[in-house]
Amino acid sequence: ISGALTSDAPISGTPTSETPTLGAPDSGSAVDATALSSLPLCARPAAWRRYISFLTEKLPAPALRLDATSRAVKCCAGEAWLWVERLRALEEAGASPADVQAAFEAGLGCIG
Repeated sequence: ISGALTSDAPISGTPTSETPTLGAPDSGSAVDATALSSLPLCARPAAWRRYISFLTEKLPAPALRLDATSRAVKCCAGEAWLWVERLRALEEAGASPADVQAAFEAGLGCIG
């Protein structure tokens, strides 16, 4: 605990040379690899893909997929694959056509 209190990490939001940032406008890459590796697990689309695939293969309960896809599209709204899985989960769970349409339109708004 004492090490955490005496840390040299900046207290304010001031970036340092160790602070992961998105690629600078003049850099060759669109996203810095350090920034991607510092994302929390819930913000990584690949983790959601693996989790939803696991649920589909090993625990094919519509309620579980519905819950997982809901959380996935909240955390990674720009991922088209997750929205497709969300729509499939809604249809498999017997959601109304209006609910599926609303999710479809929400996905278009996030991906577009």
